Amino acid sequence: MKSRLWLTIVSCSLALIALGLIGWCMSPTAQARPLERPLSSTIWPGGALVTNTTWTLADSPYFVQGAIVIPAGITLTIQPGVEVRFPPGYDYLDVQNGGTLSAQGAAAQPITFTSALTNPQPGDWYGLYQYAGGRLSLNHCTIDYGGNSANIALTLYGSEAQVQNCTIQHSLGTGIYLGTSYMTPTSKMWRCSLRPARRFIKRMSTCSPPTRI
Repeated sequence: MKSRLWLTIVSCSLALIALGLIGWCMSPTAQARPLERPLSSTIWPGGALVTNTTWTLADSPYFVQGAIVIPAGITLTIQPGVEVRFPPGYDYLDVQNGGTLSAQGAAAQPITFTSALTNPQPGDWYGLYQYAGGRLSLNHCTIDYGGNSANIALTLYGSEAQVQNCTIQHSLGTGIYLGTSYMTPTSKMWRCSLRPARRFIKRMSTCSPPTRI
């Protein structure tokens, strides 16, 4: 009888110790910067889109697992109010030649591209890329904590880019890079701000300067 009682006490003690270790491992103390992933979120695997796609407010926030590529003939539409969260590392959104990204937010419902971490830091993820021949339209969008690649949060190489009422903030380095192809009358950028103030690597002469904060 005594041996059984002793075994019971030991088993309960070990169980309590195990629960304590599990609780500690799940705490912020054990995890330097844990991911913030609400139960209602949508997990989106990385890779090239194969059909026209819409990211809806009802399914927001979207947790991207890997780089998202928009190839030729494909359009990604993002509804107002959607949040797109990128885990740390090499994740980015890439608009290739012939691909289209349309992210049309609203003043009351901006679209946010940001880090998936609970304690975000500049450079947590790469950023948005538009290459020559790609079409990109951003309105009332915020790009947060990007710039892991070459310290740039938003790269515009294509001649068909419309960026307005957007905020690029907490980038690891330069907020926006304007490539040579961007410097055409078909590309426009206005009423945009950079926080904190970062310089453009290259800016077309007809582009109205952003609000420096």
